[in-house]
Amino acid sequence: MQELIADFVVEAGENLEQIDLDLLRLEGRPADATLLNGIFRLLHTLKGASGFLGLNRLQAVAHAGEALLDLYRRSGDPMPTEAFDGIVAAIDRVRRLLKALGETGAEPDGDDADLLHHLAALETGTPSVLPPEVRAPPSADPSAVTGPDETWGAPANSVRVDLNLLEAMMRLTSELVLSRNQLLRLHGETRDDPYALSLQRLSTITSALQDTVMQTRMRPMGLVWKTLPRLVRELSRTLGKEVAVELSGAGTEIDRQLLEAVRDPILHMIRNAVDHGIETPDDRLRAGKPRGGVIRAGAMQEGNWIKVRIEDDGRGLDPERIRARAVAQGLLTADEAAGLSEPATFALIMAPGFSTAETVTNISGRGVGMDVVRAHIERIGGQVEITSRAGQGTSFVLRIPLTVAIMPALRIRAGGQAFALALSSVAELIRLEGPQDPRIERVAGRALLQVRDELLDLAGLSELLGLEAPDTGRFAVVILAGERRLALTVDEIVDTEEIVIKPVSGKLRELPEYGGATILGDGSVTLILEPGALATLAGVADGAAAHRRRTQQPSTDAETQTPPVALLYLEVGQDAPVIATMTHVRRLERVPVSEIRHGPSGPLMTYFGRVTPIVPVDGVRLQTEGDQSLVMLAVGDDHIAVAVDRIADMDELPLEIVPTDQAPGRRGTALIRGVPHAVLDLDHYRQQGLARLMGAAAIGAAGCAA
Repeated sequence: MQELIADFVVEAGENLEQIDLDLLRLEGRPADATLLNGIFRLLHTLKGASGFLGLNRLQAVAHAGEALLDLYRRSGDPMPTEAFDGIVAAIDRVRRLLKALGETGAEPDGDDADLLHHLAALETGTPSVLPPEVRAPPSADPSAVTGPDETWGAPANSVRVDLNLLEAMMRLTSELVLSRNQLLRLHGETRDDPYALSLQRLSTITSALQDTVMQTRMRPMGLVWKTLPRLVRELSRTLGKEVAVELSGAGTEIDRQLLEAVRDPILHMIRNAVDHGIETPDDRLRAGKPRGGVIRAGAMQEGNWIKVRIEDDGRGLDPERIRARAVAQGLLTADEAAGLSEPATFALIMAPGFSTAETVTNISGRGVGMDVVRAHIERIGGQVEITSRAGQGTSFVLRIPLTVAIMPALRIRAGGQAFALALSSVAELIRLEGPQDPRIERVAGRALLQVRDELLDLAGLSELLGLEAPDTGRFAVVILAGERRLALTVDEIVDTEEIVIKPVSGKLRELPEYGGATILGDGSVTLILEPGALATLAGVADGAAAHRRRTQQPSTDAETQTPPVALLYLEVGQDAPVIATMTHVRRLERVPVSEIRHGPSGPLMTYFGRVTPIVPVDGVRLQTEGDQSLVMLAVGDDHIAVAVDRIADMDELPLEIVPTDQAPGRRGTALIRGVPHAVLDLDHYRQQGLARLMGAAAIGAAGCAA
């Protein structure tokens, strides 16, 4: 019997999901007989199955809803709002009963007399008001009223697997990755290793297994999207507004753990958009807008990131009002507020306790929420960006890593101890000339580091973490924490490595600066640093203009007319100064020449467990000792390494390329601050490396077939 009930819960969950979608469509088209008949049939099926299994409460609620639908199905009259609300209440009650049934295997105690009496009165035309206890307040947890759990229903070509089993597979795969890393480290220290080919194949298989297991953790963003139409409907009706929601990217997949982490932040931003962003119909008409507002939610994958965009066409953010409120609440001084740029000003709405709401409602306005959104997103290694135009709307962009189970990390040393930082949070690495480096300035007792045209707060990592041994300050790591940027001095930049994240235990859990731990390829345990907590420890506030000011540089007419482009300054053979745009550039590396192997098709290396071809720029000879400078280009989850003599600098400037009669691999010439620079075509070398990758894959496939 329990197996029958379990199957019934799955099937009923699928039906409820379809009913939710059809009900929202029916509200916009109340005379659509096809939608009405479809909802009626699904409820009829639910009623019949409930009766067969002896689930009396479910059967009674489904029957009452079916009877009310049948009244309008037979008459052909459009369903009024009161009847529509009654059907929605019935579906909500069915969902709660199903949830309890799935958890305990039996219907919960109690009855549904309040709802049944209301549905019966609607059927007979007797005036009736939906009982308050039946209504679901918009401030309640939306997951309780806006859609079935993701475990309800599955495609026909799939099987249901216990989540604990999938987590166990993930843990075993993680241990295999650690063992692979240890073997690769030993292999790198051994010359003429007879097991090199076997180890390379083991590495390839491990990477493929890792990717496959990671896919089992992926869930579509549609599991969050399907809750939004109902939430927006309830909120807009409560607030007397007309709001539609447009969704895209429902098929974009993200790690299940991250999906749970971003669900609440997304729902909070949707509530804020309806409450604060979208104006009332009268206000919109006075502003020359349509009566109804629109909220758009979309998701798309960009490399190893998921970009989620939440935007509305409402009133937008008022920078002056935000600055004034920040000063009034003591978050900034008047002088600091006056110097804030618009992006830094918008970032203030994510400061703890900040709110511009004049009144407190049960939906928003208490000053708790956006700071929690930022904390949630930064905790999983993501970033939040805000743009807004007064009178036109506001856009929130969340950049979220695909997964946090296994990730590339930067290994560093400070105060005599080793640490790791997620590569996604590392913006730049800078070699310093010690504490007296001319780029370091001190203003009002704070250390600042000039990075091209920007001054960043500078802090010693060992000092922030309270370590006894001070670091030497030989290097600076620029980290990203949402809108905040901070330069940390460290003793050593060790290497990059793919790490498996494990939770910390004991008292370390109470220290927010440590986001986890990992076991490295040499067997040592290393703590993973949390960028957001480090920025907070360093006292870097959102948009603190006094400590994040830009220097003024003269610009040519061409620079003011052309948008800036991220550029690399390179040294290539005997060429004059060379630059390249950073399209497809994922990382910049310096690798020991001992890690480079020479195969039949050219030089290669192992990078994050994958075979990576190395393509030298024309005129460049690979180093025979020391380190080789490489520009790592993204090709899906793989990389192409482009070898250059030296990576000199990075900048962001307008770029106008003058086509010239250039050899392959050159795009032309550009004038940078009065000096002509050859423009390198990195995509030319990317295609060469891609051809080598495809050739290696074809050889591997032929070998497997043999």
